Parts: sequence; C-alpha cells; structure tokens
Amino acid sequence: MAQIKRYKLLKGEVYGKSPAADALKDIRKLSTFLSEYEIKEYLLKRVRELRGEARKVRWEGRRSAPDWRVWLPGCNPFWIELKASNKKPTRAQAREIYMMRHYGDVVFWANSPSLIDEAIIKARYA
Repeated sequence: MAQIKRYKLLKGEVYGKSPAADALKDIRKLSTFLSEYEIKEYLLKRVRELRGEARKVRWEGRRSAPDWRVWLPGCNPFWIELKASNKKPTRAQAREIYMMRHYGDVVFWANSPSLIDEAIIKARYA
C-alpha cells in the first residue's frame, strides 16, 4: 500500500497545500529529470558563488567538443561538457574529450549537479 501511495505522490495525483504537498515538491526535485538548461544554470550559479567565470564556446568547423570553459580562482581552467540528466557523451564527444586530455587539457562532463561539484573539486587539484 505504501508503494502505491508513493507512486501516486510521484505521479502528481495528490494535490493540496499541506506538509505532504511540500514533501511532494521535495520528492519531485530529487527524482525529476533535469534538462541541459537546468544543469547549465546550476553550473553558472556555482561558478558565480566561487567568484569565477564560465564561457559558452562555439567551435568553428569542429563537432563534439566540450561547450563550456570555466576559470576559478586558485584553480586550473577546465572544459566541461554538459548533458541532460539521462544522457551521456556520444562516442564522438568521448573521443574529443580523450584527445583533449591527451594533449594536457583538463576536461569533464556532467549530467547532474553532483557531477558539476565533483568536477570543480577535481579541477582544484588537477
């Protein structure tokens, strides 16, 4: 019975303004799909909090390259490829990331806020 009730909560079948409705919002935040736009907004928020700079990069005549360059104080600059929650880099993007790392760049990819935080921590010690 509890599983059915939780399923109904996740599906949005329970409405109203109550502590349960507030808990529903929290559950949805934890279990929802995040678009690439929402992941990008989180990256920019974290970079601003750390007093850094992030730039969207457009590559001329090059496909599958990382699309963000990040500079943070006291940290090596790094590239980051952002993906939606359920996505991973394509084979071509993985090859490009491997090539850039081979030539000495620090490159990450992230499809969740926790992976963005992890990339920032790793970049500080790269």
